[in-house]
Amino acid sequence: MKKVLITLAIVLFAAGSANAMPIMLNPNGILGGSYGTTGIFDQLGTYIQTTSTDVGATFSDVGDVAVTSLIPSVSRAGLDETWFLAGGWSNLVGNKDVYGNYVYTAGTLDLYLSTAKYNFGPSIGTGDDTGFANGTKVASLSLVNGYGFLIQNPSSVEYFGSVDLTWEFTSLDKRFWLDQYGNGIDLTKLSAGEKIFAFSDANTHLVQVIPIPNNGGLTILSDHNGSVAIGVVPEPASMALFGTGLFGLAGAGFRKKFLG
Repeated sequence: MKKVLITLAIVLFAAGSANAMPIMLNPNGILGGSYGTTGIFDQLGTYIQTTSTDVGATFSDVGDVAVTSLIPSVSRAGLDETWFLAGGWSNLVGNKDVYGNYVYTAGTLDLYLSTAKYNFGPSIGTGDDTGFANGTKVASLSLVNGYGFLIQNPSSVEYFGSVDLTWEFTSLDKRFWLDQYGNGIDLTKLSAGEKIFAFSDANTHLVQVIPIPNNGGLTILSDHNGSVAIGVVPEPASMALFGTGLFGLAGAGFRKKFLG
């Protein structure tokens, strides 16, 4: 199992770093004013709240996500202070594999730029969150694949887990997304076979599990801290297939270790 986890870590590092795409954000391009551009980075720090409906073999998920930092730490040009980048999904779906891991199969994510701050409510989950579709849409992403697990600590009522999702940018506003040289990123001008991907890695740190009356399902409210690496991938199909096997093995190992 240790070898599997080491290999998995290498794959995730390769996905997030070896093909990393240095970029900048330019809020001036949409909001006007004198915000300036951010420094050059290749990862976004995120905070996420989700509400999942687990009915056994399948599940669906609603989530709100806010971009809270840039990685590496560079000039933020007012990010999360005077302008805000947030969004969410309402149609993330999937099923469970033979190990009980969550296998995400479809969904779309939209990101919005706004001067109005998003609001995470006082409770976990998405039910009391507001302001995640304010402003101007600056990107849309489509799920390629995803994997996650959730395990209850044997010695307490607490849960822990993680979720790794791979998204493909299907649209982005080139006024806002710039390359390291300050040029607007245009999806139509990528080299043949290239696509821009977002590799999301988040750890679950708050969980509330609520039984659904009459059908044996569960409503799972959870919060997550994580990061999103942005990169150009020339052959997404081979990477996806390779990642699928490793995530399945990793999930099986986690469950064997902690559940006995």
